[in-house]
Amino acid sequence: MGGLAAAWGSLQVAAADVEKNPEPAAGGEGPNHRVIVARARKPDREAVRSMLERSVTALSGEESPADAWGKLLGIAGEETVGIKINVLGGKSLMSSPVLVDCIVEGLRSIGVADERIVIWERTDKELVNTGWELRREGTGVRCYGTLPDSGYDPQPSLLAAKEIHFSRILTQEIDLLINVPVLKDHGVASEPETA
Repeated sequence: MGGLAAAWGSLQVAAADVEKNPEPAAGGEGPNHRVIVARARKPDREAVRSMLERSVTALSGEESPADAWGKLLGIAGEETVGIKINVLGGKSLMSSPVLVDCIVEGLRSIGVADERIVIWERTDKELVNTGWELRREGTGVRCYGTLPDSGYDPQPSLLAAKEIHFSRILTQEIDLLINVPVLKDHGVASEPETA
């Protein structure tokens, strides 16, 4: 199963280029475990769009960004795409709204309707406190938290030897997930097993 993850934080970058590592990531096998590194001196909207487009085309091997998005996500029709952001670090360390907007543009380029795009995080309150506009209904891209309305799946899943209750947004409302994380230490992260 392939995926697309985009990380953004305090950019301390050196060059405007994209590097492709053809070797599998640690523990990975095959082409679904490639790492794409995008750098820019000045991460304005156009630089972010350009880096994202070059990254998805490099990752997919496709010429055009729209073809790349289509190949990476395998959109077939009426899928709902979730964009999981992270705002726990507040405005100083959160998923970049500019990057998320560029991802939305990529989804639109392959025919995903705005109403089938869900930007989400843990709570409505955290989203509002970091400047995101809530939208559960009507026209446009959706943006809301797991709480208060969607809630968590009552059936736990086992992750890193812990029982986790995933957001119903993930388990019931979306078909595909794009994760836009920030670098952080997390309580469910486990240490590698040693022999």
